[in-house]
Amino acid sequence: MKFKKFICVFLAVLMLPLIPIDPANALSASDDTELLWLVNKNHSIASSYVANDLIKVGTTSVEMRSAAATALTNLLVAAKKAGYTAPSPLSGYRSYSTQKTLFNNRVATRQSNGMTYQQAYDATAVYTAPPGTSEHQLGLAIDISLDGTLSSNLGNTAVGKWINANAAKFGFILRYTDAKRPLTMIGGEAWHYRYVGIPHAQIITENGWCLEEYVAALTSGKEFTFDRGDGTEYYIYRTTTVPEKVDGLVSYSSDNTGGYILTTVRSVDKLSKVKGHWSEPYFTELLNGKELPVPFVVNPSAPITRADFAVLYSLIAPEADGEMPSFSDLDKTAYYYSAVENIAKAGLMVGSDGKFNPNKTSTRETIAVAVANAIEDNTICMIDYSDMGKISWWAFQSVQKLAHNGIMTGSDGKFNPKSNITWGEAAALLVKLKTYLNSVEVTEEVEPEEVVSTDKL
Repeated sequence: MKFKKFICVFLAVLMLPLIPIDPANALSASDDTELLWLVNKNHSIASSYVANDLIKVGTTSVEMRSAAATALTNLLVAAKKAGYTAPSPLSGYRSYSTQKTLFNNRVATRQSNGMTYQQAYDATAVYTAPPGTSEHQLGLAIDISLDGTLSSNLGNTAVGKWINANAAKFGFILRYTDAKRPLTMIGGEAWHYRYVGIPHAQIITENGWCLEEYVAALTSGKEFTFDRGDGTEYYIYRTTTVPEKVDGLVSYSSDNTGGYILTTVRSVDKLSKVKGHWSEPYFTELLNGKELPVPFVVNPSAPITRADFAVLYSLIAPEADGEMPSFSDLDKTAYYYSAVENIAKAGLMVGSDGKFNPNKTSTRETIAVAVANAIEDNTICMIDYSDMGKISWWAFQSVQKLAHNGIMTGSDGKFNPKSNITWGEAAALLVKLKTYLNSVEVTEEVEPEEVVSTDKL
């Protein structure tokens, strides 16, 4: 048989410790990270509370807990690398006495302007937590500023929007918004971020929650998972007692509401989302008992990247002998490198302008052109798709060629050439390609007759 021939760019960010606590050892209070404490007007902290790992943030005088300070530094550095003028840390850890002085001074100022004590207290409490109810005392909260003031306009600036969009990757959440004020009891503060760590920040952000809602969900018995992109996932749940042994434990934190939030790591079934999907039989046949060589859970309905299409193709393809093009955007340590190398050597996917674009998705017609290169029979059959006019001229023959051989067809009379090909469609296509090529090989062995060229048709 003649057979011619995108994630995981992981952002290196600070996260919860990744070396699991030895499950053979009993947990103790000293293992409690206290990173997930809920502090508000209903859940206060002792006036004597002081975290034992406070450090300065970079070269500033602002203090935070070690994990939070390092994560904040990384976040601000990333903002600069993205081309922004990064804001500066303005206020981090505050002792109980500092918070008390700050709160009382603001109440007094409002009283001097004509408010009663209760009016001044209530107005102050909208944006300033009363002593004993401030996250700043935890050393996990930070106020950031572009000009030395606390401005609600920060959220409207380009860098403010970038930080809000990327904070979760570094373990931070925007703690207070006006929409969540009924729960947080604090008005919107575009400058105030809270460190909770990875993956909690992502889970909270993706759900559009505040910390109160996250703790409430865990308290109700809800459990959470978060894909780590390496074939494992975080598994988070809450208990009311500290268990002696926990498999795969990464960390645990008391939550200041009477419970403990445990963060563990466990292996995941990469094909869990494929089960029950129409493409499941194709994945089963394509893998043929092998493990899917990608470090994440596959969503069969999601578009597949060029690199991951190469990975699936490698499951049916022999090693190619062609020359490997030079690509400037390939990481030789990436899980997909050898598969990309093989499909490029085979001449099926060659990239452009010296780049392979591994994380780019492909349209159905683009993949049709690539796969058609693996078929030497150039016979085409005019299938009248209702959207035939949308097929690009350079893909028309390839689309018809694959349709003629039953390798890639459309649905409901349409080919949908401009739609991104999905994981499920890619698996089905490659199984059909394998079946076709195997049948051609058998035919060549049984009937080694000369085949009339149809190159000119």
